[in-house]
Amino acid sequence: MPREFLRASVGRCLVVWLLVPVPLSFAVAGDPPASPVPTVLDPLETPKPEAPEAPLGRELEESDAVLRRRGRGEVESLGITGLTWATIDPIRLVIRLRATAEGTRLRRLPADSWPDLTHSLTLEGAVAAARPVPYVDLTVARRAAAGTILVLSDASGHVAFRVTGSAATATERGTLVELVGRVRR
Repeated sequence: MPREFLRASVGRCLVVWLLVPVPLSFAVAGDPPASPVPTVLDPLETPKPEAPEAPLGRELEESDAVLRRRGRGEVESLGITGLTWATIDPIRLVIRLRATAEGTRLRRLPADSWPDLTHSLTLEGAVAAARPVPYVDLTVARRAAAGTILVLSDASGHVAFRVTGSAATATERGTLVELVGRVRR
């Protein structure tokens, strides 16, 4: 037996231990037959581990958000952008929310979905299951909108907004409407 390798049979398999670098050719059996791939195996070389796969998705970041509008003025926002509204029923204090930017989609998710929306893949799945809507009507007096979950989606990704409180207050300069909540992006 040549000194370059040792061999042993185990059942129906041939096991070869290389003792020095040896040029070899490998072919994978199959249909059509594969051509041999020449290579040199070095028994002293440690195989390099494959690079770990990049993790799929990421944990969402959470922050506070406030949307506020006095009368017919502009919507002031903190922590979230891209939403505006019009009052459609000043007696019952119902507002119609819509996305402000072209190409931004608005979706309403079930109120019980918030605890699950902690990872980007979960949010993407929830967005895929919900249809885009042109607007969402909310009653805002006495925290009536609390629990509502909205998602704004555009080319840069998705932003989920959970309303935790809403209020409407009459002032000298018009009705002050406020939505407060949490944002995950």
